[in-house]
Amino acid sequence: MFTGACASDASNVLVVARFGEAATRIGGTWAQSNTPTGRFLLGCTFVGTDAWAVGGDAVEHYVTGTWTDITTFPTKHNLTDVVVTTPSGFAIVVSTTGGLVITGDGATWQEEATPTGFDLNKLTVLPSGVVYAAGDGGVILRRQ
Repeated sequence: MFTGACASDASNVLVVARFGEAATRIGGTWAQSNTPTGRFLLGCTFVGTDAWAVGGDAVEHYVTGTWTDITTFPTKHNLTDVVVTTPSGFAIVVSTTGGLVITGDGATWQEEATPTGFDLNKLTVLPSGVVYAAGDGGVILRRQ
């Protein structure tokens, strides 16, 4: 059962699933491409040929056919979605800590509180870099 999907274009697509399972479509060819985690992956993002996937307490990074488990991630939260806001910046939403957002560049991470106590579940980013987050209780947040 697939639980998340993302694409940078028609040739670069990623779908994620339970137990770290994933499939990639690079250049029009689908292939199984499991991540190093056994976690239930929920969200992903694809930028160019790089992809990121999150779920449970796992953060996974895909580059040129290889997945890497990001062990520099500072905290263990229930991660639900990820978006890339700039080539060097990321926003990750967690659902079990009342709207905590974690930002970073892949090596350095910082927790940021939001003005809500509700869990956040999904993200989207506009081409301008503005990020919207949606969560429980009808919460919608905007970040520039």
